[in-house]
Amino acid sequence: MSSWKRTPFENYHASPKVRAARTGNWFAIDRSMIDHPIVGAGQVVKAADPSRGSFSRFEAWQYLISHAQYIPRSVDNKGHAVVLQRGQLMAARSKLAKDWNWPEKIVRGFLSKLEKQAMIKKSSIPHSGQRRGQGISIITICNYDHYQGPGVDPRPIKGPTTGHPRATATRFKIILSGSCGPSETDSCDPGPRSLTHCTEIDDR
Repeated sequence: MSSWKRTPFENYHASPKVRAARTGNWFAIDRSMIDHPIVGAGQVVKAADPSRGSFSRFEAWQYLISHAQYIPRSVDNKGHAVVLQRGQLMAARSKLAKDWNWPEKIVRGFLSKLEKQAMIKKSSIPHSGQRRGQGISIITICNYDHYQGPGVDPRPIKGPTTGHPRATATRFKIILSGSCGPSETDSCDPGPRSLTHCTEIDDR
């Protein structure tokens, strides 16, 4: 039996789903978003601090997608565990304003536009202990699978591969998140699909 292992370069010859499970340090960009009226490329935003550059709307949108969880994960929020589902991130307007170098008022308006277009959904954080108006919330990226494709849980499934009791191949779960859009629903809940709609694939 050969003892060679795939190098990082050779990972790119694998399927996208398997490659995501191996590397995990990248995210996809939907070509259609380049010409999007709200988050399309070339839409500059005046910097809050003129001494440094600011994010464009396109970059701000990619920031949200890149910071969203690829698989469900528990994160700490001032001593309280918050479970983020696939396609969700925890964010404060003040943090986004600092990272993007935008006035906080512009951040608030931008997020509001995204929510009205059913591109995101904002929800409060359970047990956050934050005062009203501080702007900390859970942001769910609607149609996350449309942008990133089905997720792959890199944790191997225990037990032999079906039909190959002695195989050493690793199996992964494909995770599907929920979707939403103006023509479907006003909500954007990743819901139980994140955990129950799974398919197994073999990495050989």
